[in-house]
Amino acid sequence: DKSCLLCTTRDKNINPTYFDFKGKSIYLFKGLIAFKVDESKIDLNYLISELNSDYVNNQIKSFSTGSVIPFISQNDLFNIKIEVPKLEEQRAKVEGIKQAVLESKKKELAYQQELLGLKDESFREFASIKHTLRQYLNALTSNLAGTRTFVLNNQETGVTLDTIYSKNLNKTFGDHLLGLEGTIVSMRRLLKTSDASNQKDRKS
Repeated sequence: DKSCLLCTTRDKNINPTYFDFKGKSIYLFKGLIAFKVDESKIDLNYLISELNSDYVNNQIKSFSTGSVIPFISQNDLFNIKIEVPKLEEQRAKVEGIKQAVLESKKKELAYQQELLGLKDESFREFASIKHTLRQYLNALTSNLAGTRTFVLNNQETGVTLDTIYSKNLNKTFGDHLLGLEGTIVSMRRLLKTSDASNQKDRKS
């Protein structure tokens, strides 16, 4: 029924947690110890930070007994040593840790936003390529249908590359086939550009 620092005794670390009493009590189970903290001597956030530090965890490991479930006694808990500089230095260190965490979070958020931006850009690029390919395929489908009709209509007289395919356009059958080949080359070039762009994105 009081604000206190809670520490476990049956774990690889003591998991320091501050219980802020606000009218609702909690029960202590076996393996959990409550400590009253003299905040005139040590900053609470600093204390929790140090109890989570590597040099304290190394002391806990040296005091712990039991191979299956590590256990540390209350007496050994009181033998753990932590560095206690002046309160101003303690608070400065805590503030430095907070700023470092904030900077880390900002960098992580910026990285996530950059990834989302790349994903949006890739999606727009893919949609553009898909649209262009669809236009090429529609043109090929239409031209192939026209080619089939042309060949069927000229079976008796025979077809050569010099045969007029379109009088209005003054285009020979050979010109028509070159146009089909050009469409295929354009499609191949578009896909090659897309592959090169994807490889560049993966490297970056």
